[in-house]
Amino acid sequence: MSRIFVCGRKAAYAGAPVSCGGTMTGGSGKVFFRELDEAAHNGKYYERIRSRLLATENLTETEKAILCIPKIAEAEAARAGSEKDRTGWDNLAKMMKKWLAGPANTDKTAAVPFMVDMEWVLQYADAAGVMNEMKGVLYNAPALAALKNELDAGGMLTGQAASYNFIDVGSLERKAFSHQYRALESSYGISPDGLMASLGAFTFRGLSQGTVAPSGSGHAVTIGRSAVTVWDNFDFEGIQRLGGWSCASLEYAFMTGTPLSNADFRAFRERFGHGCDFHVVSDLLTVNDYDGRQYLLE
Repeated sequence: MSRIFVCGRKAAYAGAPVSCGGTMTGGSGKVFFRELDEAAHNGKYYERIRSRLLATENLTETEKAILCIPKIAEAEAARAGSEKDRTGWDNLAKMMKKWLAGPANTDKTAAVPFMVDMEWVLQYADAAGVMNEMKGVLYNAPALAALKNELDAGGMLTGQAASYNFIDVGSLERKAFSHQYRALESSYGISPDGLMASLGAFTFRGLSQGTVAPSGSGHAVTIGRSAVTVWDNFDFEGIQRLGGWSCASLEYAFMTGTPLSNADFRAFRERFGHGCDFHVVSDLLTVNDYDGRQYLLE
């Protein structure tokens, strides 16, 4: 039986009903997808797409630059002066291959997220600073109000004690179940580091697990575990300039490379039918500072 590729990342067997999102069912039986070696799959299909478009299409310099970004990122990784920057540029190469390898798709929930390593992210001083701020406000008043809303939506604010777990959810559900966040703001400049090159602006999202029980006229939560994850979108929505990219010298060249913006990537997707948006998440960082603490939900 042959396998079917969906958004360049998942596979099912021919004859099975396929969707880019939601529960997969066919009659009374479920269709179970197997995740492929995604990096190898994306790399293979990126090279095919790149070769075909360069050989058969009358490409603009902008379109050539977009196709060239994985090559540029790999070259920047090879030249990077630190391991963390090598990792960042390598992540960009993999993410761009993932985007180009997939068919045109803007529903990020339909795609397998790209995983980054939290330890790598926190090697950057700006990110570590935002994380420290995040830890300090993980259960401040706005965060507790958001947690209360999540518990209420889950039908847990009743006359009985209940356990909740918003940590061990699917990676694509983490934003919806997060009760706190802090953003790292940045934009492409003259010489982006590995974090800027691959993630740009992103958020840390706080997640909680514990118990909730009636207390007086309201409820109280007792924290069992807390965790923080990276949450980001790899897409080209809105208005943003993305610097200059040189295919000739295989480098990010802010002043002399082909200038690119979000609109260029949307136009590329519209013309060629390639460009699959996706979310970017990390492994979970456990935060033990709040274990056992109790908070009244006002």
